[in-house]
Amino acid sequence: MNIVLLLLAYVLGSRADQACNQVNPRCRPVVFFPGTFQICNDDDHGRFPLQMHEDYLQSVCGEVCVICIGYKHHLTNVLTDMPSQLTMVRKAVESTPALANGFNLVGYSQGALLARAYVQVYGNVHNLISLSGPQAGIDDCPMLGYLARHHKLCEEIVNVATREIYQLADCSFCGYWKGQDRDVYLSSSTFLADINNDLEVKNETYRRNMISLNQYVVVRANQDQIVKPKNSSYHEFYPWGGGYKNVSIAYLGTFDNFATHANYTIPLADDPGYQGDWIGLKMLNESNRLKLLAYDGQHLEISQDWYHENFYPWLIESSDEESDRRRERGYVRGLLSDMLLATRARFKSRI
Repeated sequence: MNIVLLLLAYVLGSRADQACNQVNPRCRPVVFFPGTFQICNDDDHGRFPLQMHEDYLQSVCGEVCVICIGYKHHLTNVLTDMPSQLTMVRKAVESTPALANGFNLVGYSQGALLARAYVQVYGNVHNLISLSGPQAGIDDCPMLGYLARHHKLCEEIVNVATREIYQLADCSFCGYWKGQDRDVYLSSSTFLADINNDLEVKNETYRRNMISLNQYVVVRANQDQIVKPKNSSYHEFYPWGGGYKNVSIAYLGTFDNFATHANYTIPLADDPGYQGDWIGLKMLNESNRLKLLAYDGQHLEISQDWYHENFYPWLIESSDEESDRRRERGYVRGLLSDMLLATRARFKSRI
């Protein structure tokens, strides 16, 4: 097995170099950042199928370099603040010369936000794939599976310490808690406000490193109950002040899941950060390098078929002919989508 596990307390750089002796130029090294409660050598009930990824890539590429960077215990990435985790992954990457010429980076859930932060701060990544990541932050406690029993405790903490939650030590999600009060968020956030360039003074390095990406692939779970709002995976969030609770059904009718007020988020194109291109999303989108994908299912419950159709193509270099065909398919899909939207608009205007 060629998977290399880079774990805090012992970074296996020499082993990574030996396993990553690439012979197929189509297959760059692939680095994975696990999500909350996930560790590199655990399938997590199919939500982190690292071995499946390695098997598929090996079947296509022959020798393949698959590296996972994470902690040894399930709770560590929950009880470690995000800036410390960013430092950990930086050290792991720097200790692995096989990654010096760039690599593809895949993040799961919280690891997806960590992966984007890595790109913005350090760069040298080819394709970045974010799987159900809280890219715009969170504003609610999760209510799913093994996390459901902690929901009440989480809510109590938030209700009692709205401002203090940003400052809690030994807490990963506190770093990407956004809340509904813009002033409190900007003055108190220890991670997200900086990494999303929401602060008054912008960090141009963040934008420059993001627009250096070949592709940024952003994936949402359509029934996500862990990342709230689910459209945070698309860099979208609620209006400030909880205004989403008062948005009329008529207005929401133009958006996804209009029947539920709490699902309303400001569309990416209307977000000030996108319009100002604070982290390069607008440029990536306008140059056809921002891909918004989705899968039907709960948080990280992704089928093998979906991976084969929508995930692996971004990890394998295409020939020029294959790239042309892919662009043509995307162009046709775009035309069909525009035609559908125009038809809907004409239909609504007649009602």
